[in-house]
Parts: sequence; structure tokens; C-alpha cells
Amino acid sequence: MVATGLRPEKVTAFPEDVLNIGCVHGKGRKVDGIMPNLGAFCPSLIQMSNGSIVRNLMGGTTADSRMRRFFGTKASTFIHDGVMTLKLGADGSALTLEMAPQWEGMGKEADEAGHGGGDFWELYYFARQILTGEKAPWDIYAAADVTLAGIQALRSAVHEGTPMEVPDFRKKEVRDRYRNDDWQAKHIDPERIFPDDQDISITGNFSTVCKDMIPLIKLVRCALDGMKVYPFVKPEQKFIVIDHVKELRSKLPEVTACYKRMRKIADAYPESQGGIALLEKLDLGEEDLILDTAKITGMLNDFLLNQA
Repeated sequence: MVATGLRPEKVTAFPEDVLNIGCVHGKGRKVDGIMPNLGAFCPSLIQMSNGSIVRNLMGGTTADSRMRRFFGTKASTFIHDGVMTLKLGADGSALTLEMAPQWEGMGKEADEAGHGGGDFWELYYFARQILTGEKAPWDIYAAADVTLAGIQALRSAVHEGTPMEVPDFRKKEVRDRYRNDDWQAKHIDPERIFPDDQDISITGNFSTVCKDMIPLIKLVRCALDGMKVYPFVKPEQKFIVIDHVKELRSKLPEVTACYKRMRKIADAYPESQGGIALLEKLDLGEEDLILDTAKITGMLNDFLLNQA
């Protein structure tokens, strides 16, 4: 939104009832009133000050990306993985060019900081303005614009998609109107994902187990699903699938040990939010197959031998 030079004025977001499996979540807004958490799907439509529409497809899903598209009246651009594609000619099938924009100044440091440089430039421009007085490309009001668009989108979803104003806090009368607005959505209490009388000797390593399981289950899915689609993968990318299968084979003892740690916690408190999340992850990670060492090893070896 900042790139457009405009500000958001209204936002609407339909409620999302599909929970992202394996995340600590409530039972759903229709049961306990808790909307899907940050790991789920959060699409919204934002009307800008010139009447244009921004489609914001936020959410930590399997399609999580930093892809950006701008559809203008004279041209459009598509930015993904550092590549910018530009369409010229005021027509959808007109001239298409790949651009090679270059960072100015500390671009190398920005590229290494993550999120396409976004993590770097926010801090850089803030520090520069504090230290030198040179104005940053955005200010507290621009920051409020993009933040409020998200807050009001959630509010819209809670109210079944009702459009919500994105207040312009540059105007004192608007700030006064919202001054006592303390609305907030129901949320999970992170200190209550297990019963109050939980056995800490069992649940105390929940965070560590989660940290370990995330890359391992990702590996399991990449390898097993990669094997399924392997015949249709482009020849130059087949080696990527093979490498994942080899990595899973080498890490089977580590995956098995992690699954057993997850199962211990889940079995102790299967109805808790933490236990449910672990059970969902074990299902996602093909627990029965992975723990059948002979079967999974045979599957992986057969696949690799057939590609030799």
C-alpha cells in the first residue's frame, strides 16, 4: 500500500473457518468464538483513497509468499523471488519485460536481512531519521494505516464480512472518535494450552519439540509428496526430489525420535489445545508409516533404486 502513495479507507474480510492443521488454535469461531490464528488464512479486500482495490492474501499457509502484483491502467508488474516482470502497452497481452532493479546504498545488507529487504529498511530509515533528521519514506501515520487495515480486517471477519472503516489518525476528530475503542478479538491464552494441573515434566519441552518437528515434518511431506509427483517433475528438477528422499532416509532415526516425544505429550493431554496441535502434526507427518521403519525404508530405497 505504501508504494501506491495512497491510503486505505475501507476493508472487508469474510470469516475463514478452515483451520491450518498443526497450529495451536481454538475450536473455531462457531464453537468457541476464536477465529483461526496467525497460522491460518486471512484474506481481505481493501479500498484505497482513489477507489482502487488491494487484495491482501495474508496467512502462513502452504502458499505463503511475498508475491506482489500491481495492476494499473497503463501497465502492470509482478514481483516474485526478486524478479520483477513488467507488462506495458495498457493491455493484458502487450509487451512483457523482465526488469533488473538495483538497490541503492546498503542494498547488499538489505538482501541479507530477510523478507526482501523489508526487515532492514524499516529499521534503517527509523534510525536514520532519529540520528540525522532526514525524513523516512513513511511516518507514524503511514504505519497506522497499514496496521489498522489488518486490525479492521479481522474485525470485519468477526462481523461476517461487514465493511469496516480504516480510520485516518492524521485527523484529530477521527482520533477522538476512536479514542475509547478497545475492541479486540477473542484469542488463545498461550499459558493455557495445557491443563492447569499439567505435569511439567511432560509438557515442559513442548516448545523444543515444536521447534524440532517443524523442519522434520516439512521434510517428510516434501519427500513423500515429491515421490508421488516425480513422474511429472521437470527433468532439471528431479534431482531436488531425489535429494529430499535421501535426506529423509538419513534422518529417519531423528524423525522417529521426535515423533515419539510428540506422542508422549499428545497422549498425556489429547484434548488440550497443545495436544490437538501435536496430534494434527503427527497425522500430517504420516506417523504410522514413519514409525514402521522397515516399510518406510523399503519405500525410500525402492524409489531411489528406480531412479538410478
